[in-house]
Amino acid sequence: VLYVAPEVDGARRAAADLSFVAKGGDAILSVLPAESTPWADVRPDRRGQMSRTGALFHIARGLPWRFAVTTAAGLVRRFVPPAPLRNAAVELIAEDEIDVRAVAEKLSHAGYLRVPVVEDPGSFAVRGGVFDVWPPTSEEPVRAELYGDLILSLKFFDPESQRTGESLARVWLPPTREAITTPADAERARAVLRSLCDAVDFPSSKARALEEDVATARSLFGLDGFLPAFHQLVPLWDYLPEDTVVLVEDPARVVAQIRQELGHAETAAQVDRAHVREPRGEAAEQLPDLVPVADVEHAAARMGMQADDLHSGRRRQPLQLVELEQRHAKLR
Repeated sequence: VLYVAPEVDGARRAAADLSFVAKGGDAILSVLPAESTPWADVRPDRRGQMSRTGALFHIARGLPWRFAVTTAAGLVRRFVPPAPLRNAAVELIAEDEIDVRAVAEKLSHAGYLRVPVVEDPGSFAVRGGVFDVWPPTSEEPVRAELYGDLILSLKFFDPESQRTGESLARVWLPPTREAITTPADAERARAVLRSLCDAVDFPSSKARALEEDVATARSLFGLDGFLPAFHQLVPLWDYLPEDTVVLVEDPARVVAQIRQELGHAETAAQVDRAHVREPRGEAAEQLPDLVPVADVEHAAARMGMQADDLHSGRRRQPLQLVELEQRHAKLR
């Protein structure tokens, strides 16, 4: 079930409410886009990135889930395709072999920070025969006790006291961000940016610095806006099964928020055109739409709405939707 709320606060309330009606063990996933727009010159929120990427990986990997919560903006934003997130993840299995160096390199490409002691989500540490890591989707970090290349045990541990607790058989380590910086991905990002910078006569020294910052996914201003340099982005629908049920809270407000998101995109594009020369030739085709209208219309069709309804604010009757006040009764 995909639950669509108009804004982030409503989505968070819905996720909390759904946790009460979900059966034990059912995952409640929050696929919340960044509260700032992709074209804003702000640093991305790391915890928000980890939560969103972890939820997308959960769906992409085919792990069991019952409810996913998103916002109106989540229907018109685009995300990294499922395959890169699946490929960037690592699974640790007790009594299995591990190449610590290769795993550490893969985690670094996926956004994990290597630290002396694991104290925060999205970090890992290697100390002798101990491999500590804190998956962004876990409430506690995990310790792998090693004997050479063999994982003797996997246990949760307290990040403050460092004492181990409950054992587990296996654990997934999903990426902490959507920008995966494997050598191939980084080279693609450099090539795309180099072509675009040349097309608008961007100064060479600044272009090289920008290429390096983006290719290494450093926490620079507006990094989310450079995701198309790494991959051809896709709408949220590409992650969801065909039989996904869509519940929309306050459809009129959702439509209004979608129109507002599209308006912000158009305004930002006009500002950019006023300050940067238009790209020439093939480079112009490499500039992806941040909020493609086709994706919005596809989302509208999945919600029982015509494309024209989005632009006019109308909606057809009857809609196959469940309002917020009806949700508890229906799910119970």
